[in-house]
Amino acid sequence: MSNDHNGSAFPYFHNYPHGDIEVSDGISRREWFATWAPEPNEDQIKAEVERDRVANPHGDSYKPPRRSILEIKADLRYAYADAMIARGRV
Repeated sequence: MSNDHNGSAFPYFHNYPHGDIEVSDGISRREWFATWAPEPNEDQIKAEVERDRVANPHGDSYKPPRRSILEIKADLRYAYADAMIARGRV
């Protein structure tokens, strides 16, 4: 899920014995900050569960599926990282 505008948090180099060097991007800044985002609290999770329920109350296949608790936590952490990047804090 790397975005070009976020840059790379930890680029690294592979040095091969025959002299070639390969540069890998590593993880994006967005991914790095998402890993360090605060744990979503119970109220945030409940609000997202309710939002999913309202968006698809009957579990219809043609509507967005309900997310698991882990998916909700990940989405909230990425939202935090996006907000940090958007506000220029990083």
